[in-house]
Amino acid sequence: MPSLSRAASLQAYRALSGLDFLKLLCGAGKYKQRSEQTHDQVHGPLLADSPPGEVGCLLLGDSMFERFKTTGKHTKLGQVGFPKLLNAGVGGDKTSNVLYRLGAKELYAGLKQRGIKLSILHMGSNDLTPKRGLTAEILDEYGLALETLRRVSPEVVILVTGIFQRKDVGQGLVDQSNLDLQQLVEDFNNLDQTAKVHYIPPDSDVTLDKLVDHAHLNEEAYEIFARTLLRKVDELGLMSQLQADGIDT
Repeated sequence: MPSLSRAASLQAYRALSGLDFLKLLCGAGKYKQRSEQTHDQVHGPLLADSPPGEVGCLLLGDSMFERFKTTGKHTKLGQVGFPKLLNAGVGGDKTSNVLYRLGAKELYAGLKQRGIKLSILHMGSNDLTPKRGLTAEILDEYGLALETLRRVSPEVVILVTGIFQRKDVGQGLVDQSNLDLQQLVEDFNNLDQTAKVHYIPPDSDVTLDKLVDHAHLNEEAYEIFARTLLRKVDELGLMSQLQADGIDT
């Protein structure tokens, strides 16, 4: 999709009333059984059963974040617990499945009460196929997720992480998809002067030999990934959102 058309879609999202936006969000999501189960059994209860208060950082996306609880648990980021960090990653989630959790499963509503200042997104990898990268429709869905997080907390800083190399998708498709994500971030920030969205490219040190299968990172790659994210968080002056758990740089 040309950047001008995507910018128009982003502007349309921004113009919607709260009720109309919620209807759009709920309609845009796509059900996946594991998405629903993980929300109902893990993420939802964390928010519902804990006392009111801020969530320092939200990780939202797919298995790249969910596996910070397993393969990446040794990293500084993997050791941060709730409520300083809510890891809302679900393995296998496409962008539309993340929208399903935000809308139909009411994650959006739950997050609005938590004063989130920092949100990190990793989406899009599961939307790729061997024959195509991110489509215009998927980029629109991604833009809708960005607008959702902005509405969760107008002061939120959002980090959009690029897609890592995959063994089953050509590098050219991955590279083009990351360029499209970078352009999406630029378009989103151009809507007004208050947007605080930053694109973080995938670290070039995370090469194919650091994957445990066709797409997932090994322990060394998670160390690199976590270090890259924390470096950016520190650069933005947001380490205080995580430091109560002993995180340092």
